[in-house]
Amino acid sequence: TCGRLAAKRMTSGERHALEELHHELAHAMRSGDSPAYESQNREFHNAIYAGTHNDVLVEVTQAVRRRVAPFRRVQFNSLPRLASSHEEHQGIVDAILRGDHKAAEELLYAHIMSVHDVSQEYLATLRAESDHRAILIAK
Repeated sequence: TCGRLAAKRMTSGERHALEELHHELAHAMRSGDSPAYESQNREFHNAIYAGTHNDVLVEVTQAVRRRVAPFRRVQFNSLPRLASSHEEHQGIVDAILRGDHKAAEELLYAHIMSVHDVSQEYLATLRAESDHRAILIAK
């Protein structure tokens, strides 16, 4: 919803600022600076939320984002995931810049699901490691 509304409602200045944030993310990704990427990624998404010009939606979205933050952070430890994330962002930025609200919505949904999948894989790895330790302790 945020992507759809941002593509419809962002001002030209907001679109330019989003594009600049995307360029900053590229620099952090190329230099492998995960902490910078994480911080700038938050700014990037906040710019999209603000671009909706819907304070209630921004508040709800940020609350959900804070709640799932521990699960999302794992992606920033993987340089290949940073590259994938940046590539996903490129499509989102392009859609918003051209005002393609349907594509922006679909691409942001796919981006969220990519993060979900990475988080689920990480949790499965933790469970497997925990199970392995339990077996070793039991022996």
